[in-house]
Amino acid sequence: MSRLRGDAMRRIGKGKTFEYWDIFSHNVELTVEKVWRIAELTLPKLEIQTVGMLSIEWLDQHAIDCPNVPEKLKSAEAGVLMGYLVEAGVLNGDWQPVRLSGSERALVAKAVCDRLDIKEVWQVFGQLWNEKPETLRSYLNKALEQRKSLDFQEKLRNILN
Repeated sequence: MSRLRGDAMRRIGKGKTFEYWDIFSHNVELTVEKVWRIAELTLPKLEIQTVGMLSIEWLDQHAIDCPNVPEKLKSAEAGVLMGYLVEAGVLNGDWQPVRLSGSERALVAKAVCDRLDIKEVWQVFGQLWNEKPETLRSYLNKALEQRKSLDFQEKLRNILN
């Protein structure tokens, strides 16, 4: 088991969830169904664990395909956040922006890094998106001067919270 995968498993795998995740050979649907039946989890907690399991599954499936995913984005928390952005249509399945302006890309990078306490915002997302870090940083400065960025920031808050 890779260090990344082991770390993610420990984060979602307290008690029964971890046990059933292994029993059902990492099948998310079977695990969620079983945990829902036997565990005393609230629906939001089950949803969080489900997103975590789906994120781990995605990381497992794409580990070789996406060598440009920076180490700082290979945590379970990052997987969950990026999963929310994919679900909302902001990013595609390879964590690449979907029809976002430069300013919007910079706002996404900043919001994710703020949530994950990553200081190297522009280097991390520059690597992920194959952009120059200076370019992304300049897009943020531009975004902060645009009124329409407020709406997008609100959208991001709703997606990530």
